[in-house]
This record gives sequence, C-alpha cells and structure tokens, in this order.
Amino acid sequence: MKSNLNLRNFAITAVFVAIITGSMIWLNKDNLSPGYAHYEKYGVKLTYPALMSLYETGLPELGYGSEPSEFAGIIQCQSYWEGKLNHINVIWVVKEKAPSIEAEVNNFIAGANMMVQTKGEYFDMVFNGEVVRCVDIEFSDGNDAFSGIVGLIYRPWSSSGVTRVFFVVYLTLKDSATEDQIRASMQYYTRRLNL
Repeated sequence: MKSNLNLRNFAITAVFVAIITGSMIWLNKDNLSPGYAHYEKYGVKLTYPALMSLYETGLPELGYGSEPSEFAGIIQCQSYWEGKLNHINVIWVVKEKAPSIEAEVNNFIAGANMMVQTKGEYFDMVFNGEVVRCVDIEFSDGNDAFSGIVGLIYRPWSSSGVTRVFFVVYLTLKDSATEDQIRASMQYYTRRLNL
C-alpha cells in the first residue's frame, strides 16, 4: 500500500513538473534559441549562432567615428569551420533620402577598397517577411576570393525625412558553395535579423 502511495505521489509530481515545464516553454517559445547568441544595439537586433565571432566597429572613413552609433556602424559575425566560411555583415548609415539600390550598392562597392563586382541582375529575397532587393557579388581582398550577396533595406528614421540605409552582406569563400547554397545561407542568417 505504501509503495502504491509513493508511486502515486511520484506520478502526480511528474505530471505537475511536466505541466509547469511545458507552460514555461510555451510562454517563452519566442525567446528560446539554443546555441544562439543575441545582439541588440543601435536599433539592430540580431540572433546568430553562438559559435560565430561578433565584432562591431564604426565607420571613420565616412566621418562617423571609430565606434558604432545610431548614425553608422558595422556588425560582423563570422565562423570558419572545416574550410567553410560564413560571414554576415550588417552595415548602416544615415541618409537624407533613400536612393536607388543600384546607386547605393555602387557607392558601397566603390568605398570597399577591394575588387568587388556585382554578378547578374538584382533580385528579391524575403528577410523576416519583407521583400529586399539583392545582388550577388564576388570580390578579392588580395589573398582570398569570396562570393556572396548584398541586400539593401531602408528604414525611415525620423519625421525630418532622414533614412537609415542597411546593407546586409553574406560572404563565403569563392567556389565553396553554389549560388543556391549562398542564397539559402543568406536566408538562414537573416531570418533572426530585425532592423
């Protein structure tokens, strides 16, 4: 009889713990991201794989200072594993008006101080339910060759007509991934990006 009572108490406790645990998981389902780290500064929210290294810097070459701010900055997340490079950049600057993607990408490439070339036509990708204009790129830093994608997102920033322009860039080593794999990686790394 005593063993039945202990079994019954154990079963009730187990059910109670399961209900509480399930409730906590359900209530926090949007905050759970095992193996991920979170970045939230300067109006940028990014959840990225915890194994990636994250760096942030300003844009002194554009006159914004060496530290990131609400006005300009760069966030870089990078991992290198078994010959596979995954590199995601979020770059932002403030503009008085939203120019065309082609003009902004050309300005971005001109300011990159590297041999960057666009490949093919501009195309649309969906980032967090938002359609974003993108273009495939290739470039070399003098040592390595890279392939990737640049996407451009505009955000009105104030009632005075100022716009924040975000460049979202995914890069990998050239010839280490197909175009479809590069686009799938861009989707993967930007699905948890909120600007």
